[in-house]
Amino acid sequence: MKKENKEITQDEIKINLINTFYSNGIGAGYSSDDFFVTFMQFPEEGENGVNSTRIFLTPINFKETVIFLKERLDEYEKDFGEIELDD
Repeated sequence: MKKENKEITQDEIKINLINTFYSNGIGAGYSSDDFFVTFMQFPEEGENGVNSTRIFLTPINFKETVIFLKERLDEYEKDFGEIELDD
């Protein structure tokens, strides 16, 4: 029996939001098998500890994510102006 490939739309995907996390720091790395991105939340002055979430992606998924994020950034800057980075 041949399995048909069906394109899935975002409307058909049920998303279970597990946790919302504000990140004010980011790190990334890779091995031969995968990439990882670590989102960090550094404490306010006087607080201890750093919260973090690490996400592992295949090289293909990582590249697709980078392209997707670049497209969102381009749209944002088109609507609100270029984001200037501190030197």
